[in-house]
Amino acid sequence: MPAARSPMAGSTSQAIPYPGSPPARPVNRRAPPPYVVQRRRYPRVNYRDPVCASAIGQPHHCWPLLAEDLSLGGLRLLSPEAFAVGTRLLLCLEPEITMEPIRAVAEVRWTARVDYQERYRLGLELVEMGEFERARLHSLVQAQAD
Repeated sequence: MPAARSPMAGSTSQAIPYPGSPPARPVNRRAPPPYVVQRRRYPRVNYRDPVCASAIGQPHHCWPLLAEDLSLGGLRLLSPEAFAVGTRLLLCLEPEITMEPIRAVAEVRWTARVDYQERYRLGLELVEMGEFERARLHSLVQAQAD
């Protein structure tokens, strides 16, 4: 006869929250968790400067966003608005160390709401960029890495 099992042993039920605790929030699977091994082609560097973003087809409306990090392949931004995954944006970076702005087309790859704030984090991939912009971006990434 098999041994009796405790009702808690191997239980897959979720813990019951304490009274007054905030409700459980759904997990956003699109944002990469911080403990996952990154398989990026380009290393990221810290970069905190404003970025102007406009939707393709709406060049007159510019959203002021804040960059958090940057690489030759993409960047992470803070935004007051959510953007759908797949949205293409025209970005304009105006770093202090270069004279000319860097313009590129980027595509939203993931989005996540920032806890307790009305802001969103956006992961963008740079998909179109001119040769001179890419050279300036390379210089900017190198300067931020030093």
